[in-house]
Amino acid sequence: MSLIPIRCYTCGGVICIFWNSYQEKITQGQSSTQALDELRVSRPCCRIMLISHVDLSDTMIKQHAMAKDYQKKMEKLADDTRHLAIFTEKE
Repeated sequence: MSLIPIRCYTCGGVICIFWNSYQEKITQGQSSTQALDELRVSRPCCRIMLISHVDLSDTMIKQHAMAKDYQKKMEKLADDTRHLAIFTEKE
């Protein structure tokens, strides 16, 4: 899963259709220039969008899971603290 923008911010050209092919070419060892030339991405603004994109979707998913775990731990701690307060009030 990738969160590449659908359109170039500058010219409005559709760039998302090139992302998977671009990634494949880069992992095969081609340079960015060569990969974009083969994909016929000619506008400098679109090329910059593809080259400079940083995929943060995996990081965001992990952080969301960590935040949920943290929230559960804090809720449990609050419950334990409430039980402790009730227990100490009775004595």
